[in-house]
Amino acid sequence: MYHENGHSKNKTAAKFNIQTKQLRDWISKKPQLLNVQPGLKRLNRGACPKYPALETALVTWVKEKRKKQYAVSRSMIQMKAKVLAQQRQWQAICYGIESFSFSNKWLDGFMNRNNLSNRRCTTIAQRLPDDLIEKQQAFLAFIMYRRIQYDYPLALIGNMDETPVSFDLPSNTTIDELGARSVSIRTTGHEKTNFTVVLTCMADGTKLLPLIIFKLKNIPKGNFPPEVII
Repeated sequence: MYHENGHSKNKTAAKFNIQTKQLRDWISKKPQLLNVQPGLKRLNRGACPKYPALETALVTWVKEKRKKQYAVSRSMIQMKAKVLAQQRQWQAICYGIESFSFSNKWLDGFMNRNNLSNRRCTTIAQRLPDDLIEKQQAFLAFIMYRRIQYDYPLALIGNMDETPVSFDLPSNTTIDELGARSVSIRTTGHEKTNFTVVLTCMADGTKLLPLIIFKLKNIPKGNFPPEVII
């Protein structure tokens, strides 16, 4: 309306902070834009799915998995699609589906068409202390002063840390609907059952053997590799 009231395309585009090319495109498509539904975001929705019935079944499968809080990955969707494509009932409905590749490009289109996205499990992150940098610098200065004071060789200065490793390592990402506020992933219940791994490296670059500590009185039986200490 601003343009039709006598203002040029360049002035109209500058006033509403849009590109002149975009304004020309809107003017040429004005009848179509006025006739579409208000909630429609684009006139051209892109290419239609080649096998819409299969995609509907895949979306239902993804939602059933997510209702049970199972993690769903991109490769799982592709594998499920390939398994369905080899079934006779789908080959009878969808011509040529048994030779369809179900590539990453198809997967991107499938997820966009069905409002799906790769989501990360919602958790409460641990906040680092505000004085972390100051503590790091103070500790480094202390170590350097001690080495100068006592002339420690680099082979006797080590950096050791303990880290817990879970027996169950569930995936932290899953395919889910866009806008989902809570993203949960089901586990076996042993994701909090851990053993401890101690890693150490010396200042001269030497790496010591990893030390593994189980929460048991006796050393568990098993064929452990010689590169670790139990």
